[in-house]
Amino acid sequence: MDKQKRMLAKKVLGYWFALEFLAQDKYPDSCEITGRIRKQKESVAKGTGKQKTVGDFIALTEKDAGKNLYKIIADEAAACGMTKWGNLTVYIGRVKREKCIDCIAEVLPFSLEDGGRPEHSTDKIAWASLQISPEGDYIDRSLSLSTIIWALSQIKTAKGDISRSLDDKLYSKAVEELEKKFFARGQESGDGQALADGAVSLSRLHDLYKEIEKRYIKGNIENNGNERDAYEEVYGVSFQLFADEAEKSKKEEDNYLGLSHDYFSDDIRMVFEQTENGALEEDGYLGRELLDYVTVLHKPDLQESRIDLVAPKRQGRREYLKQLSEILSIENAPLGKWPSRFMPALMQQIAVNLSIHKGTSALYGAGGRVFSVNGPPGTGKTTLLKEIVVSNIIERAVLLAQYDDPDDAFCAHRFLHGTGPEGAYSKYTRRWYSFAEDAVNDYSMLVASCNNAAVENISKELPKSMLGDLAPLDGDTDGLKELLKEAASLFDPEKSETMETTYRGEPYRDVYFTKYAQELLDSQDVWGLIAAPLGRKSNLTGFYNKVLYPLGRDFYKNKAMAQERVSAYQRAKKAFEEQLAVVKAMQKTLKKAGDLAAGKEKAVRDAEKVCRECETAIKACRGYIESAGKQLEELKEEGKQIRAEASLYEKELCQVKEELQAKEAELAEAKAKLKETLEKELQARRSVGIWTKLFRREEHRAALEIAEEYQKDAEYLRARAASLEEHIQPLQEQARKAREACDGINQEYKEFLLKVEQWERTITGEKSKISGYEREIVQAGEKAEKARQKYEAEIRAFTRSGISDSCTVLDEDFVEALLSEEVHRATGAQVANPWFTQRYNREREKLFGYAMRLNKEFVISSNHCRDNFITLSHYWGLRPGDENERIVFHREDKENMVPALFQTLFLLVPVISSTFASVGSLLKDVRQTGTVGMLVVDEAGQAQPQMALGALYRSRRAVIVGDPKQVEPVVTDDLILLRKAYNDDDLKPYKNKTLSVQGFADQMNLFGTWLDNGTDYPEWVGCPLLVHRRCISPMYDISNEISYGGIMKQQTRGPKPERAEKFIFDRSRWIDVKGKEKGNKNHFVEAQGEKVCELLETAFSKNPEPGLYIISPFTSVVSGIRDYIKQYCRKNSGVTKINSDYMLDYEQKKIGTVHTFQGKEADEVIFLLGCDTGKEARGAVNWVNKNIVNVAATRGKFRLYVIGDEEAWKASTCVSWAKDIIDTFAVKENGAALKPDMPEKESQEATD
Repeated sequence: MDKQKRMLAKKVLGYWFALEFLAQDKYPDSCEITGRIRKQKESVAKGTGKQKTVGDFIALTEKDAGKNLYKIIADEAAACGMTKWGNLTVYIGRVKREKCIDCIAEVLPFSLEDGGRPEHSTDKIAWASLQISPEGDYIDRSLSLSTIIWALSQIKTAKGDISRSLDDKLYSKAVEELEKKFFARGQESGDGQALADGAVSLSRLHDLYKEIEKRYIKGNIENNGNERDAYEEVYGVSFQLFADEAEKSKKEEDNYLGLSHDYFSDDIRMVFEQTENGALEEDGYLGRELLDYVTVLHKPDLQESRIDLVAPKRQGRREYLKQLSEILSIENAPLGKWPSRFMPALMQQIAVNLSIHKGTSALYGAGGRVFSVNGPPGTGKTTLLKEIVVSNIIERAVLLAQYDDPDDAFCAHRFLHGTGPEGAYSKYTRRWYSFAEDAVNDYSMLVASCNNAAVENISKELPKSMLGDLAPLDGDTDGLKELLKEAASLFDPEKSETMETTYRGEPYRDVYFTKYAQELLDSQDVWGLIAAPLGRKSNLTGFYNKVLYPLGRDFYKNKAMAQERVSAYQRAKKAFEEQLAVVKAMQKTLKKAGDLAAGKEKAVRDAEKVCRECETAIKACRGYIESAGKQLEELKEEGKQIRAEASLYEKELCQVKEELQAKEAELAEAKAKLKETLEKELQARRSVGIWTKLFRREEHRAALEIAEEYQKDAEYLRARAASLEEHIQPLQEQARKAREACDGINQEYKEFLLKVEQWERTITGEKSKISGYEREIVQAGEKAEKARQKYEAEIRAFTRSGISDSCTVLDEDFVEALLSEEVHRATGAQVANPWFTQRYNREREKLFGYAMRLNKEFVISSNHCRDNFITLSHYWGLRPGDENERIVFHREDKENMVPALFQTLFLLVPVISSTFASVGSLLKDVRQTGTVGMLVVDEAGQAQPQMALGALYRSRRAVIVGDPKQVEPVVTDDLILLRKAYNDDDLKPYKNKTLSVQGFADQMNLFGTWLDNGTDYPEWVGCPLLVHRRCISPMYDISNEISYGGIMKQQTRGPKPERAEKFIFDRSRWIDVKGKEKGNKNHFVEAQGEKVCELLETAFSKNPEPGLYIISPFTSVVSGIRDYIKQYCRKNSGVTKINSDYMLDYEQKKIGTVHTFQGKEADEVIFLLGCDTGKEARGAVNWVNKNIVNVAATRGKFRLYVIGDEEAWKASTCVSWAKDIIDTFAVKENGAALKPDMPEKESQEATD
């Protein structure tokens, strides 16, 4: 990993650490505790009190400063029927958070109003907290000073970089100063009570209050003017009461965290240290992915690598089909299935397969170890989780089945620092054990969420009886009914063949520790202990008392009991392996169907590839032929020119030759005549002898004259010959040149003829190639057609085999339907699940049943499991040691053994759930990476990114499930302001308050789709679930259109008539109610409250317990409507039909903000908007975004009633859009009800 990335990660982790350190929860809400204490006191007064322990909270004021704190506690304990108490947690002072926010905003050069802050905070926060032992001793280092009031003081005096003044070391120094001043050893008690030396008195707490007031409050926040209660001197005391010392000894000391309730900084620090030393990137588990996660906002754009699973425009349909075929191959799906007659929908199955990551191809390799799933409301996130759970349990069972004796699966380890035999802490458990094959740990599952309701929902939903989902329907064949019956029998505790006996000898039927699950979840409607909520101390205590303790009592009374169960384990192992063989054989057969489709598709792709390549080659050949033809034509033209030029040269040569021949003939004739003349001259001169010269002078003279004549003739002829020779020489040169030109042009012509021949051969060759390519196209088409015919002939066995053995085929027709613009057709494809048959699913469900049976027998026939459970109980402080003492383990032993203890616990309970806030404490001694096999984050869109760090660090794989289109994480306004003090450019993108675990994971995920968000830059989300099964229209339409770009498909059944008759109205509607809001950022409108009560009167007149929520975007409106209903019912007592206790019930919330209702649903929802048309409300109106509207609308399954001022809410694009959808739907509903022959006037009235 490059150094720059590591440095960035450290910077971000440091920033997150600071945010967690600065965050402070609101003052403890004691309403629920006060109610329980009142009931406890009443039952004690009546002599019916049976509680052994109870949590209490008392509020004291400055008037109580002179009283004896411990007498107050003792009196309270006595009234509650208790004699002992635990540590006292004291909250000192209280200030309005809003005043702190105002003060911070004055100092920092930023304004919250710029972000459209909708309303004021109504929270109060404590100034400080500390703990006192039951004996009155101050508990060292328990003092916690409000980070907010401390930060306020720091930023006022800061110079330069404000963020440097917010360092946690400076805070620790300030706390140490206070601690030294007020709680140094040797100080005397102010009230003189004979408790511990220096017992902390109320007067000393009062002194501490005054010191904090002087240092941090005065000069910043004042009680004056109209606000006399900006801060107040109060002392809240929280503590646990116990019936006796025995009960108290069972209780572990409380997990006191101070005021900040800082659940995450320890884990952030741990990840920071591992990043700094380079160990994280080398861990072999999620280390590299964790660093990618931390730095994801600076990650390069992965757009080219992303695979769009919904709108595959970039990859094209053919590649899309190939990708779907690979992802959905039957061998890449879980071997088992969650028992239900219904199959996961297409996108659910895609998400399951990619999550469990069984595929080995490059496509699966691109997925990485962190996978995100986007589940809009009602799209089956729990169904997805169930399938992953089943897969993990079966894959682990395959590994466990390798052992004939479960104890052979473990390696033994010694304790290092115990005081018992061999360094142990108990003589009965001298070793702790880890799995010999680490792969077993790949399949443990931790479900985490920042939403406690989501955690509880998972823990209740998984063990819940699924017999209703396996019930046959009227139209089912006898064969299918029998298959469903077989599968159901494995999960029906009443019909189970497995009989168990409690330690008392009471027999009962069991599926998977069913009795313990029923006790733990306080419900008979469960089948097994497949999940448990841990994390919180109360959950651990409940789990120990209702699971671990009775498990040991019933099955682990002695080591011989476990050995006696080995034969039962071996029978379960055999049954599992036999069923596994059945499933794998069926899988192999169904894989043939997939292979047929893949083979046909490959043949078609190959044919298309051949066609493309051949057509490309043919096109190239034809282009070459065309080019060659042009070249040939040009060459022929050139040839004509050559021939014409040659003709001219030949003509010239001929003329030169003729002229030369004529001249040469003349020369020859002249030379012949010259010779003859010379001979005649010589003869004439010789004809006169000496005598003639002497004696015949005339004759001599005549002869000389003749000779001279010949001489003259000769001279003439010689001159003539010379002249001719002069003419002949240039003619010869001219003839030579003409001959050379002719030879050259003739050679050029020969070469031309060769070129012509070559081009003609080339053209012939290219034409031959074209014929070959055309033959290849025909052959490829024939091959593809044969494959298609074979496919169509053989696939009938899988599509026409009856309801139990037929399956949906994944081919080009399926993809065409999937991507169809026709909603009904596309929806049909989305709800399908290719390749699975009813028979195969039933056998997979049976395999799951046999895997659970194997898992159970493995656990209870293993003494090593037994010992680890005992050690875990010791570690939790819930099981006393050999001398009935609490065992305290050495840190080194804890860090060595605790990971293995939890890994064994995951074997007993396959799914453990916890809030993020509790993960750090639950796994505080798990500092090894990869201890947990798979982390599942639920409602990840609500969790701030840093919340998941510790859970991710401890895991091997992660599946992040949530929805960024629902409400974002809640961040207090004071922290939003303090964030702005950090001005490092690298941290700018991390200041966005909408950032979530889901958003970070989505950016890492290559599988997903793009959502239109109304900008030029669509938003990438991870693998989306598309089939919506919660809401009818118009709630579905509001959600789908406003938040999801229309990609969801509706599969929601409407309410039955008898159910719908009890609803307030026959359809959803917008109810326009005008009025004046309270003002000062209190957006409650009394007229709207009146309308709500009118609706409630109707609701309660039809149903004494209506399934109804009242939801608002604003806390001020929620407070307003709760008060209004309370006053309305009091005013109309005896007349109103409204049950105020039912509507205002604290535990079963029916009224709240949108944020608090995420994950919940009701038949009807009143969405109470508040606000008026005044200027003061505009910011609040603009603050309401698509996410809030989406969540509010989708809480209502069948009806949504929006109450608001239409004029005021016109300014909100998303709210007015929702109104348009509601109105349009109403028109359609009324239009559908109109009779065809209804008069136009009546028709118009009906639709108005």
